[in-house]
Amino acid sequence: MRRLQAYLQHAEQILLAYQGDSPFVLFIKNFFRQDKKYGSRDRKAISELCYAYFRLGNVLPEIPVKEKMQVGLFLCSSSLKDWEEIFPNDWPLDPSLDNQQRIFYIQKKYPTFSVDLLFPLPAEISGRIDKNKFVLSHFSRPDLFIRCRPGKEKMVEEKLRQHQIQYQFLQEACMALPVTTKLDTILHLNEEAVIQDYSSQQTSLIFKNLSPRTVWDCCAGSGGKSILAKDVLPDFQLYVSDTRKNILHNLQTRFRQAGIAHYHILQTDLAKGKPAIKEKFDLVLCDAPCSGSGTWGRTPEWLLFFKETALTQFAGLQKNIIRHTIGQVEEGGYYLYITCSVFTKENEEVIDFIMQHFPFSLIEMRYFTGYENRADTMFAALLKKK
Repeated sequence: MRRLQAYLQHAEQILLAYQGDSPFVLFIKNFFRQDKKYGSRDRKAISELCYAYFRLGNVLPEIPVKEKMQVGLFLCSSSLKDWEEIFPNDWPLDPSLDNQQRIFYIQKKYPTFSVDLLFPLPAEISGRIDKNKFVLSHFSRPDLFIRCRPGKEKMVEEKLRQHQIQYQFLQEACMALPVTTKLDTILHLNEEAVIQDYSSQQTSLIFKNLSPRTVWDCCAGSGGKSILAKDVLPDFQLYVSDTRKNILHNLQTRFRQAGIAHYHILQTDLAKGKPAIKEKFDLVLCDAPCSGSGTWGRTPEWLLFFKETALTQFAGLQKNIIRHTIGQVEEGGYYLYITCSVFTKENEEVIDFIMQHFPFSLIEMRYFTGYENRADTMFAALLKKK
């Protein structure tokens, strides 16, 4: 019991020091790096307590940090029996209790508890999303998803079986695995399979029937959408760009692993101006920087620290990027806009902006809601130049 109580104290120390100015995963890694006394078991337990706290967002702000961690564990943990020594004797720690039963107990114990307070800016969430299901999904950690490269499905499946890794096929090439699975020693990542969220994989449904000769992935990041496009579309000439040099370095590494050898690469800040590209493209893919609100099940610290001013800033950034990229679309070509946000201001309102200011018509617009499959939620819209 003393060890579990010590975990509570250490987690409280970390939470009080964290101010939300960097991803929590980096903050806590640095904390453990500076103090070598924590073993792997200690780090895992303390991290679980911290994330249980974050998964409550702005719910129950009036109770002490340690008590909020207890509530978070009760609502989120799949192994309550491992923590029973830190709970009072009257708490029902039956692992068979479902989410609604756990919530009902907490509502009785804490009359001010309201799930409606968990997610920031609830009025900004798109009406196309089942808000209740989406919010409640944050009580559990999303799964790890991989996409098998074309023709590699059986090989990947066999390797997972050999290492006794649990998996489930959600579709032909998409597999869900336990989130803690370590794949780098089992698979040749990017060559045999790509780590990519289920909803992110699903965005290919919007563009898979196109036949572009040229594609510009203008906010390419580390290249996940480019690899996806290469796997589902006929051969095309690829251009990629991003503002961050280190991210483009990661992209080049992934492309080598994925066997993508012929492409053009450019470092440019599209928020500040048009790129030095003369070419026009059949498809411009804009996986825009955003709040990431559809992925906060993986980074629940933002449930507590995200501010409305940041949403306004992201919406402005997205429109600037569009202004500086949409002119590169060929006549009759396509502009694909993607975010991992659930906020109307970053999604539907941005599509309205495009159609009001540029000669484009909307072909398809949809959310890929991950809360049914322990995945992220994504937004995608395909527009065609008139």
